[in-house]
Amino acid sequence: MKILLIIATLLFSSALFADTFLLDVRTPQEFEQGHAYSAVLIPHDQIESQQAKLPKDKDQEIKVYCRSGNRAGKAVKTLNALGYNNVENIGGLEDAKEWVKR
Repeated sequence: MKILLIIATLLFSSALFADTFLLDVRTPQEFEQGHAYSAVLIPHDQIESQQAKLPKDKDQEIKVYCRSGNRAGKAVKTLNALGYNNVENIGGLEDAKEWVKR
């Protein structure tokens, strides 16, 4: 019974976040020390050179975080300049972890 509950919870969580792209713009070293579940790492100063990792749909929801929100703010501006329309700075790592829990 517990296994079924865990599987159902995981499936629900996957469906809930399927349309949201969670972007971590910290350094690889920071990412290795810990990151929010399902986050994709693209350091803020490498977004343009790593566009292949970004969603193809420029209207897809993108939530961006870093350590404190500063680099995420810069990343949002870069993403907007690349044509992404649905981008939000959600702050730092702890904010991102809280967002994932919702």
